[in-house]
Amino acid sequence: MSAQSNPSDLTPFFAPRSVAVVGASARPTSSGGAVLHMMQKAGYKGKLVPVNPKGGTLLGIEALPSLRALDAPVDLVVIAIRPDFIVDAVREAADTGHRHILILPGGFQEAGEDGQARQAVLDDLAREKGLIIAGPNCGGIIHLGKESRLAATFFRDLPPGGPLAFVSQSGALAEEVIAHAQIQNIPIGTVVSVGNSMHLGVEDHLVHLGKDPDISAILLYLESARDMEALAETAQKLSKTKPLLR
Repeated sequence: MSAQSNPSDLTPFFAPRSVAVVGASARPTSSGGAVLHMMQKAGYKGKLVPVNPKGGTLLGIEALPSLRALDAPVDLVVIAIRPDFIVDAVREAADTGHRHILILPGGFQEAGEDGQARQAVLDDLAREKGLIIAGPNCGGIIHLGKESRLAATFFRDLPPGGPLAFVSQSGALAEEVIAHAQIQNIPIGTVVSVGNSMHLGVEDHLVHLGKDPDISAILLYLESARDMEALAETAQKLSKTKPLLR
């Protein structure tokens, strides 16, 4: 977690009452189209708003041309557009009162000097506006809970559902785990792909999931840690209440 963010409650990322998908499309092969399709496939019951400059109707839902067309801010903004347009989209989200943003595309810290510069601008903007950002460069978040069924992801399938959670630093591995869970009927109901962890790191998600009474155990795939001491402390506290498997 970066110094400027203090995500005391990650509910908007796991059980939002309303979601806007920036870059939504009717084409399932596009990232925004995949997110819209997966949200419907998961059975999301909240307010779902496709955002596309052309407006119209997408998968049976009225689309808005921009976040400025919303009557009120949504709980979660999911961004699935080209990296060079993302900073402007985040600025629009901030200017319209949104605080929780999930950025799926890459093209940031992992993408050389241009990407690192883009992430620095994004980080400064988030600091100035008080935003909490999940991602970028991630596969998204799936949470098939009792009260909320969210699939803010472009993964091709959903896990079977159940009391297990999987937190991964690899989006490709997360998708593979979902596929195996389907085949072997492993009761995974929550999948988090953390990506670049610009704000929300593995430890932040562990804290949130550790408080969820419907999650019985957490599976973790870790490639590296910016603050191993903080992560170890979080894992130690969590292991007192529920199993953490790495």
